[in-house]
Amino acid sequence: MDAISVKPNTSNIIDALWAVIQAQPKKVREALSIRLAEDNASAKKMITPAMAKQIRKARQEYSKGETVSCQTPEEMQQYFDSL
Repeated sequence: MDAISVKPNTSNIIDALWAVIQAQPKKVREALSIRLAEDNASAKKMITPAMAKQIRKARQEYSKGETVSCQTPEEMQQYFDSL
């Protein structure tokens, strides 16, 4: 395998990783591209638009301090029982 070169003063790990990827044979780069596309597609399936909306709402509530706090397992059980 040939040596790779990274530009001087490159502190960005992504740039260094990109240099390693570019140095790979075409077949390896193609396989990596396919794998990344598959991973990306499966990740999109994991978080549905409805779930993303709920996550945004929860983050907003949390930032406003609209949360429930339980100090003991008993308090948590009481909270769950009240739902």
